[in-house]
Amino acid sequence: MSSRDAGKGFARAGSEGEAISVNTMVEKIIHLRWLHGGHFEIKPHMRYLGGTVTMEENVDSDRVLHMDLLGRAKDLGYEHIGQLYYRGLIAGETEVFSLLNIDADVMFHLEFVENGGTMELFIEHVVELPDVIEVNDALLMNMA
Repeated sequence: MSSRDAGKGFARAGSEGEAISVNTMVEKIIHLRWLHGGHFEIKPHMRYLGGTVTMEENVDSDRVLHMDLLGRAKDLGYEHIGQLYYRGLIAGETEVFSLLNIDADVMFHLEFVENGGTMELFIEHVVELPDVIEVNDALLMNMA
């Protein structure tokens, strides 16, 4: 077995002929805590106000990528998503919101979520403006 095969589920014989597994993949199950329908306020510090909390339990962290999160946000009823944010702590005490733009952002933050832990996600949704149809008032007056 070559060194590039390590971690691919191959097995090799040990010194006594017994099989030793070199499969290094470990499943990590997490929970997703979605905060949505609210809004961000910047002053005096960034925070998310209002909205709804939806828990999604027992999610395989290998199935949490940026496109997956966007799909899950759509499942919550948001067709047009402005941004996705993750809330975490720096040095265990300073709360920060990080923008999740690409898979690398999501994978970086997943490293800090322990097995059985919770990843807090915030949806900044786009409010759709209604289509406005201009009506000629003179036409309306003639109809009455």
